[in-house]
Amino acid sequence: SSDLPNSFALASCWSPFFIMSSFPDMNALRDWEEKHERELENKSQAEVSSKRDQREKAEQHLQAFYRQQAESREKRQQANRQQETTLRPTAEAVGAGATPWQSVHKMLGAAPAG
Repeated sequence: SSDLPNSFALASCWSPFFIMSSFPDMNALRDWEEKHERELENKSQAEVSSKRDQREKAEQHLQAFYRQQAESREKRQQANRQQETTLRPTAEAVGAGATPWQSVHKMLGAAPAG
């Protein structure tokens, strides 16, 4: 029973407030932790901003790519239409009333076999 007050006194002197007041380096550690936390937060914000910028650039490049593909497809279609209108009369004249093989022979200038 005489040990109870001594153990109580020992436990109370090891409270967190007692420990912090006993070690002045704890304030330096706390300052470093706060500074480090701010640095990490700044780094995180910079990373988020960088990712957002990269996504925006990628979106712009993707839109430019799609625009270029559409322009290329349109030019190709126009060229194909023009070529078709140019070649259609010749193809019709060569293949009028003939089978596909007879048309090919006629285009090549060879006489069909048979």
